[in-house]
Amino acid sequence: MGGIGVNRTPHDWTWQKTGVHWYCSHCAIAMEWLPGRQRGRLLRPLDHVMDPNAPCTWYIYKDEGQARAYHYPRTGTLPPPDAPDRGEDWQAEYPGGLPVAQR
Repeated sequence: MGGIGVNRTPHDWTWQKTGVHWYCSHCAIAMEWLPGRQRGRLLRPLDHVMDPNAPCTWYIYKDEGQARAYHYPRTGTLPPPDAPDRGEDWQAEYPGGLPVAQR
């Protein structure tokens, strides 16, 4: 990709990453960032990897309330109190996001 068509500044709508292709960022906006702000819950969280040839893993829950707390802070969205927390360290993969004090 050579850095063409990618973001150069981390944002809540790029999972706190730089180098995210603009095509990929629309998934973050439509499935996580916007629903988190409008409804307080993520619609379909996904695991984004920086390898453009790798598949994206989407999580489609029958009950949206089961979206893991892990997926919320990287988009600047507070996890709902009932969001399942499996002790995953979202900051290891997604530096930035909400400070611990706000979670």
